[in-house]
Amino acid sequence: MIISNCNITTNKGRKLITDLSFNIDRGDRLALIGEEGDGKSTFIKALVDPRLVPYAKFSANLIIEKPIGYFHQFLSSDWDDFPIYEYFLRDEPDAEPDYDVYNDFNNLSNAFSDFGLSPDLLNGEQKIGTLSGGEKVKLQLIKISYQKPAIYLFDEPTNDIDIETLEILEKFILSRKEPVIFVSHDETFIEHSANCILHFEQVKKKTEFKYTFYRGSFPAYVDERYRSQQKQDQIAKFEEAQYKSKMETINRLIQAGAGDKVVKRLLAQKERMEKKRLASIC
Repeated sequence: MIISNCNITTNKGRKLITDLSFNIDRGDRLALIGEEGDGKSTFIKALVDPRLVPYAKFSANLIIEKPIGYFHQFLSSDWDDFPIYEYFLRDEPDAEPDYDVYNDFNNLSNAFSDFGLSPDLLNGEQKIGTLSGGEKVKLQLIKISYQKPAIYLFDEPTNDIDIETLEILEKFILSRKEPVIFVSHDETFIEHSANCILHFEQVKKKTEFKYTFYRGSFPAYVDERYRSQQKQDQIAKFEEAQYKSKMETINRLIQAGAGDKVVKRLLAQKERMEKKRLASIC
């Protein structure tokens, strides 16, 4: 998948994503990280179908293979009254059923067993709404793998699931040959599953978008970011010391009673330095 010049702006004018560009290949497992509200889920949904984000405008130069295996953050309650087998016959609750899928129910039954679910669930009348959060996660994994997608997009799959299901999810992602992008706040899960990191940040009081693409493990990214921050802190301290030294020199010259033209020039220089300093802080 190749994406360049990606921009997402809410209908209220807030820029969530600006000029995002990166690419991933087969075998890449990209963890999308950042704080709540930084646009991660919106980005995933927009890649699947811009109509899933009616509250925002999406534009990008995008090369992405189809079909896309999309794991919803929450399985829609519109499925609740459907028997479990109907979930595999329809793309969406309001879509027409594809009865040809019945011909492959033996393979689906085997998949149920592989994911720790009873194959009887596929043949009975139990409603989807009666399943636990972990069981619904397993249903989604079975369905998207059955569709044989060219890329997998997971929107916070680790929310509200038990340890057993988390381990199954981790194993599922690690076993994919196709590219995988997933959003998660579970650092242990990210550490075990990702080999690439895409970090979204909103900076300057959440008025500007910043991103970091890192090809490597999560612990390596955290370590490199820490060392980079230490270096930035050292630079900031050096610049602050220079600023104070220059300001002291200017103040000393002003107090020494320099001529009016010199004082005006020094005051203008002092004002420019202060504006530059404040801009760098913001």
